[in-house]
Amino acid sequence: MVEEKEQESVAEETEKSEDLICLFLEKTQSTDSVIRIRWCIDKDVFEDLKTRKVEKPHLLLVVVKWGEDQWHRKEVVRKLIPLEQMMEFIQFKGPGLHKIMTTIVWNIHGNADRLKETFLTSYLRNSYNINVLTYERDKLVKPSKFINADGIDGGGVLEIEVAEGFFAKEPPKWLSKWVNLPFRWKPVDQCDFRKRCILAFSLQPIVIAIWLIGKELITISIGLFLLLCGIRGVNFSPVRRPFTYEIGEVSDKLSGSIFFNKKYPFLAAFTPIFVLTFFIAPLLIIYWMDFDVSTSKIMILSTTAVVSLFLIITVFWGIFWGLIISVEKIFVYGGKVKSRKLRKRRKSKYEIMKERERAERLQKELALQKEYEDLSSVVCTGRRLEPSLAALPKKKRTIHLRFLDLKAKVCKPFAEH
Repeated sequence: MVEEKEQESVAEETEKSEDLICLFLEKTQSTDSVIRIRWCIDKDVFEDLKTRKVEKPHLLLVVVKWGEDQWHRKEVVRKLIPLEQMMEFIQFKGPGLHKIMTTIVWNIHGNADRLKETFLTSYLRNSYNINVLTYERDKLVKPSKFINADGIDGGGVLEIEVAEGFFAKEPPKWLSKWVNLPFRWKPVDQCDFRKRCILAFSLQPIVIAIWLIGKELITISIGLFLLLCGIRGVNFSPVRRPFTYEIGEVSDKLSGSIFFNKKYPFLAAFTPIFVLTFFIAPLLIIYWMDFDVSTSKIMILSTTAVVSLFLIITVFWGIFWGLIISVEKIFVYGGKVKSRKLRKRRKSKYEIMKERERAERLQKELALQKEYEDLSSVVCTGRRLEPSLAALPKKKRTIHLRFLDLKAKVCKPFAEH
């Protein structure tokens, strides 16, 4: 009885709101770290979209972890969902009060991929190229302000309190350190961690060993080269602790060479790298290769032959393409007089192109009509919608939603601190 009264009160609050998008949750006090949310749109909004012939409208859903001012409010979830999907799952990043804000957006050219690029392109986890929140972080910015995008002014808003005890327990530190070693970010949920575990105890030891050997060789080579140049302040910490330091940190604290001195400029000639390159290395090569006069002559002749062959091929290649271009200009583009047969052919091509355009336009109109027939099921009817997979029409119980429903049951997210 208590649950029914609570649901009725939530329904009354939703119905009384003047939001253009009505949002429905099971409860305003979350009983899990992953929740289901359903929506419906106002009839006037639907008619407006239909009149404007909007293609592929999407629901922009943003979750903000709430605080007393804009400095304590953080965007934690951003989703772009096809409007006709009717339901979505929200995975929270931590406990506390959250505000869910939604609006309807679309690409002005009807391109859903470009719409995702506009709103979902990120440079870091949960850090996007464009900001969709106002300065106070309590409302969404008008979608029409973004390039090639448009949307309605307004939407739907809900608040939900996420309890603390519904998030996954952190794995042991030693396990977490090994499993997350090749990754920049911590796993989002238990499923993500399990996938990493499979990699960690199969291919990862081999890959890490190869990577470690390669990194050590490169780091030691750079360090030795800098030492041979007489550079001061070479940092060998990346050699001792390869998992902590980057290769580039070898040269972080350099302070010039001991052999390049204004007071004693002749010291530059005794730089180890200079001595090795110009004196010792050539002598070793002559000794190992056992050079004589006949060998040097053969090398000069072979080099000359290769260069001459390259020049001959280049000249003949240029002549060949020059002939082809000349013939093409004579037979394809030459002559200003056009026969009637050619004109008829071009006319028929023009008519075919026009007919194809008409067919594409008709096909587009039929597809749009079908899209809005499907979208009519999202229009609000004045009653509360149940946010569950079983309550959706059979047509809307897609494989995607079934997968998310199963994932919500077996994969709890880790709380971000």
